Amino acid sequence: MRLENDFVSVELDADTGGFASVCDKRSGHEYVLTPERALLFRAMVPDGDRAFEHVDGAAPDIRVDGATATLAYGSDGLDATATLTLDGAAILARLRLTNTGRLPIEETLFPWLRGLGPMPDARIVWPNFWGRKIEHFFAPKDAPLSTAALGGDHHTWNEWTQKVVGRYPSHLATAWLDCGAGNNGIAIEGRHTDFSIMDFFVHKIVEKTHDPVRRSLDVVTSHPRRINPG
Repeated sequence: MRLENDFVSVELDADTGGFASVCDKRSGHEYVLTPERALLFRAMVPDGDRAFEHVDGAAPDIRVDGATATLAYGSDGLDATATLTLDGAAILARLRLTNTGRLPIEETLFPWLRGLGPMPDARIVWPNFWGRKIEHFFAPKDAPLSTAALGGDHHTWNEWTQKVVGRYPSHLATAWLDCGAGNNGIAIEGRHTDFSIMDFFVHKIVEKTHDPVRRSLDVVTSHPRRINPG
């Protein structure tokens, strides 16, 4: 399913509703390198010691009306409605979630932009009290770790060197993150009327089964708010 205006075109994955394509029509730059990994949201539903249990948004009913797509999900213990609206070069994303399962939802990841492809001289800029920039995060495996942020191509068992998180308002002065360089870039911003906790999470994906090695970046905001059943 496709949304488009004079600034941007967006392709939504039919199976998940995630971003299979985000293209800047002014520069012709396509941001999504791995459309097969598209996913719009994930609800974390821990079950005892199984803290990793979750429900991914799947099989949405997608309706497009002008510049707005409405995605309705209903399965696996939750009902959700997401709306994505093009506003100039911005994509306004909203999610309404109802827990119909037996366990609390402890955290929701939304909106999730997966598989951002490399951009020359790209950097992450955010208002983090401990460091405003992350550079060289797509550096190859032979780059020294001092210049290869997010771990180069080295993998640990939980990929912790490929991950970074900043919490608003504890770590971030305001709720935004920018990834890009020059005329190309993409940003994610939290818009709200209070100081609700919001985590900005970045994960570099290194796929060594590809030849050459494929590197991409996942960017998502995570909302640690409990949603009880009912």
